Amino acid sequence: MSKQHFQSHNQNRNKWKGYNNTSSNAGNVEIGSFVHACEGEMLYASTHTKIPYFNATIYLKNNCLIGKVDEVLGPINQVYFTVKPQEGIVATSFNPGDKVYIENDKLLPLERFLSQPKPAIAKKKHGMFQAGNQAKGNRFHQKFNKKDRSSMGNRKNFGSFRKPKAGQRNFKRNR
Repeated sequence: MSKQHFQSHNQNRNKWKGYNNTSSNAGNVEIGSFVHACEGEMLYASTHTKIPYFNATIYLKNNCLIGKVDEVLGPINQVYFTVKPQEGIVATSFNPGDKVYIENDKLLPLERFLSQPKPAIAKKKHGMFQAGNQAKGNRFHQKFNKKDRSSMGNRKNFGSFRKPKAGQRNFKRNR
């Protein structure tokens, strides 16, 4: 087999794994305009209503890859983001107002960052003591609160924390 066959096979395999660095202009949308360079990174003001993903690739109009989104900052109505440039790209070489582009599927809707009203939560069932589980509740009380039950030792009121009725005596053993 030829060397060219293996190269094309590897390119197709890498394309499906997400290693494709080439981008078509059809899926790219304008995301921001250059503001200024800061500490080797580029600061952009967002011109799109959606928010870019972290590490999303950023392109120029001619599909030249310039870097990846590093941070997203600012209030919701005025979003800024920084781009960490690729090797060979100098942050100070851009002019204020230069436009950059991003793939359309690398954008998040603004609603993901807004607080949503919480839906009404149905009341929880409380297990054994609820009216629907009457039989289970009765079995529980029969097991521990019957006075004549002797399986719990010699004490007749095991598990009952009520005061004795008038005329009843507390049986305490003298040792």
